[in-house]
Amino acid sequence: MARRNKTIWRVAVDQAGIPADTEVKAAAAGQYHCVIAFFGSLDFDGTIQFNSDGAAGTDLSGAVDAAAKVPFSFRADPDYPLFVTDQGESLDILTTGGAFAGVVVGYTEGA
Repeated sequence: MARRNKTIWRVAVDQAGIPADTEVKAAAAGQYHCVIAFFGSLDFDGTIQFNSDGAAGTDLSGAVDAAAKVPFSFRADPDYPLFVTDQGESLDILTTGGAFAGVVVGYTEGA
């Protein structure tokens, strides 16, 4: 699916009951991953955070508190993404307390 010359991807994420650092999109040389929407929930009270290049990488969102089993969603215009990874780095979700199940929507583009 293309919108404004961007090919949109959707990735289902299921941490299977284990809060952790989970790679959503693998690193791609010279590329940026741009998140334009995500929705889901945690199975227990906890936090969710988007990172570039794993748990030790760049914090893209800050740790956001989320209540157990309460769905949440965020979306943005593709021209103004919610988060953008550093060039050539993976897109990851880091959770504490509860495990995330949901979908992340975005696109990948070059420099």
